[in-house]
Amino acid sequence: MMFKIAFRSIFRNARRSLTTALTIAVGMAAMLVFAAYALYDVYILQTAAVERGGHLTVFSKGYFDFGSGDPSIWGIADYADIVRLIGSDPVLARMTAVVTPVQFLGGIAENPENSGSRTLFATGFVPADAARMERWNEYGIGAELENTELDANDVTSGVIGFGFARYLGLCDRLHLAGCPKPPKDIPTRGNGDVASLPHQDFSALTGPVGARAAVPRINLMAATSGGAPNIVAMKVGRVEKQSGKEMDDGYVAMNLALAQQLVYGRGEHKATGIILQLHRTEDIPIARTRLAALFAAKISISKCATIRKSTPITARR
Repeated sequence: MMFKIAFRSIFRNARRSLTTALTIAVGMAAMLVFAAYALYDVYILQTAAVERGGHLTVFSKGYFDFGSGDPSIWGIADYADIVRLIGSDPVLARMTAVVTPVQFLGGIAENPENSGSRTLFATGFVPADAARMERWNEYGIGAELENTELDANDVTSGVIGFGFARYLGLCDRLHLAGCPKPPKDIPTRGNGDVASLPHQDFSALTGPVGARAAVPRINLMAATSGGAPNIVAMKVGRVEKQSGKEMDDGYVAMNLALAQQLVYGRGEHKATGIILQLHRTEDIPIARTRLAALFAAKISISKCATIRKSTPITARR
């Protein structure tokens, strides 16, 4: 009887019932659209993080407590052996798409043409591995993201942020649209301190002078693992806008060999960490457990490694 009365009430005031039904439908559609948009944003953030930083990163034991301010001291000396160890493990081999070393560093960059300078935070990648990492597309949106592309044939070519180029006064030289110039009443700097510092001869890395003059070059300075200042020259192969202003104003990506040359000079070349990119995000707990067991069994505690989750967001289909 109650359902019968309710059903008859619907048609007693058809206009009010239609308005109520439309209100419910519009509200439900809005909720579904917002939920889909929010989930899509989560997938975009996760995909961008995985393409650039993988799912897991292996660091030397103690790096997160003491090494983030000076990654050169806490580098992994036998990183090539660890990469082979991970790649040859039958469990991890099925789950991993890319296993690659990476070098983090901080320092100062200078434009030798106008003595403009800027602090930087740089990352050295293996170009071929970085290109493979950018193909990760579990949620079908990777093609829409702008990725860092390093030149595998030119060790000295790198990528900088849009804001970084603005600070160094490279807007005109790189033909960047929407890049403001500094006011004319700003006092100019004298000869940069970076250019006056002694640096090692990296002619084997930098190539012939004629080739270097074709594109803008910047000088990168950092302290080596021994504490001495060191300089390398890097060609600006590409400019990319980053997601945040702070990152955009100091972003530099370069070839791993050039980053190691800057940090370690002629000394032993190490790697700050080893990135693991998995085929599926849901395999992170299994891979992390397997890594811990693998290191405990085959690597001494003094050398081994802290495993940190690289992906800031975990989402499932």
